[in-house]
Amino acid sequence: MTTKARKVDSEISRRKFVTGAIGITSGVAGISLLSLLGGLTAKKFISEQEKMISSGDTLVHADGDNKGQPIDPSSLKDDQYFLAYPADKDGKIRDQGIATKFNAVMVLKYPADKLVEPLKKEATASGIVVLTTVCTHAGCTIGARDKEHNFPCGCHGSKFNGYTGAVVAQPAPLPLPQLPIKIEGNKLVVAGNWLSPVLGAPKTEGATQEVKV
Repeated sequence: MTTKARKVDSEISRRKFVTGAIGITSGVAGISLLSLLGGLTAKKFISEQEKMISSGDTLVHADGDNKGQPIDPSSLKDDQYFLAYPADKDGKIRDQGIATKFNAVMVLKYPADKLVEPLKKEATASGIVVLTTVCTHAGCTIGARDKEHNFPCGCHGSKFNGYTGAVVAQPAPLPLPQLPIKIEGNKLVVAGNWLSPVLGAPKTEGATQEVKV
């Protein structure tokens, strides 16, 4: 073999080595990037009607003849309850997309002697209590109050006390989360965040919502 031929072979080998090294490096970098992205959350832009319930929202009737109208606390009677949704300061009801499930709440009016633990009296207003409709076991929506004054979950048999939200029958591990409220004029207004997390509810910030990539 001539000297010229040996140089050509050497050059070819060197190029193959460099190309292979670049390929391996790119592959490792790609895997590292995917691993990094796997632990991140993306921001999805959402409308006002899709946002999670927020402090300052007004509670409105979710159904019936008064659907969409603000709840008048003075019109509520003892032992009464109904479903509600939050509305922002512009009157936009937050009941679209996943908010349909996670923003649905129960508004309950009870005599003072029924407001016992695990309820927090400081989060109630004039005997009015607001609880989530999301079961603390697997995130199913609980059913209407039964004749024993309990709220049953049809998914796995859990039951919650119809006055306090306490667990009456498992497998639910925790009572229904309570939402703090206050009365402003003739409206029921959200006074802060849930006192405990609502199972499965996403976090929202500004005009975005956290979603896993």
